[in-house]
Amino acid sequence: MHFHLIGIAGTAMGSLAGLLREKGHAVTGSDEGVYPPMSTMLDALGIDYAHGFDPSNLEPEPDVVVVGNAISRGNPELEAVLDRGLRYTSAAVVLKDEFLQGKHVLAVAGTHGKTTTASLLAHLLERSGLEPSFLVGGVVESFGTSFRLTGSDLFVMEADEYDTAYFDKGPKMWHYLPRTAVVTNVEFDHADIYRDEIAYRFAFERFVNLVPRTGTLVIGWEGETERALAGRSWAPVESFGLDEGGSGTRIPAGGPARSSTPRRAPPSRSSTTATRWGASGPPSPAPSTCGTASPPWPRPAPWARRGRGSGRVSPPSSRCGAGWRSAGRSEA
Repeated sequence: MHFHLIGIAGTAMGSLAGLLREKGHAVTGSDEGVYPPMSTMLDALGIDYAHGFDPSNLEPEPDVVVVGNAISRGNPELEAVLDRGLRYTSAAVVLKDEFLQGKHVLAVAGTHGKTTTASLLAHLLERSGLEPSFLVGGVVESFGTSFRLTGSDLFVMEADEYDTAYFDKGPKMWHYLPRTAVVTNVEFDHADIYRDEIAYRFAFERFVNLVPRTGTLVIGWEGETERALAGRSWAPVESFGLDEGGSGTRIPAGGPARSSTPRRAPPSRSSTTATRWGASGPPSPAPSTCGTASPPWPRPAPWARRGRGSGRVSPPSSRCGAGWRSAGRSEA
């Protein structure tokens, strides 16, 4: 199968290109400003890529176009994909469908330390003779590469909370099918796509909720947010930390009834609202002419539209919505 990656020089996209090539697929791509170490890696793998975005890069026509999360509407190559009705998807979905289905995925998430922790995990599994596959956001010193594909049942994934693609504003980590999930820590970040701390925490609550009962959640135990997340797990929880109370705590499986996250009072019987917003409830609505608060998942407010060439979105004249956010480029 021929995969064409628009934005191939991103860290995750370049590693995905390498995995696809190792699996035997034909791989091409395009990007701007390609430089080492990604250019060196792509050249060493023998992957052809174009410098710059152009509809001509889609010849011969690929079977699947993978759109990087740094690519947005207005990109000439993406516009040609849409005009011609070519099959397109995101890097996270390709990873799930091509590499993670049926594997024991050890997904490492958290605001800080994902790359380091995922690298250490891959190294320890390798030293134990388990030969894991892996994809992390940096070159692992003991392997000399950011990815590897083996015949092992184990796959170590760095699970990023940044959005998936222009057409999928949910976090990439929601696609990774974690059986063993590691959450290093949670501290509000990526204010360009998450409205507030509630929205950011919700992304991790849902990630934890993806772990099956037969899996394991490994989580830092020194922060209130992390301990509350542990209470959302249906899987057994193992903890780690630097102080005596933070290391070695184990919570058996049993569902989220143990959650220590503060909850809002239940609505009255006369209330017509039945939406479940997660552990902390919906955000309090600001005074507004529209009369409702925006939901806390990481997506632009309904009124947000990218101005042509501006890189920003502007607020409406009324007070409806949650305020404007920048919409700059970011690739993990």
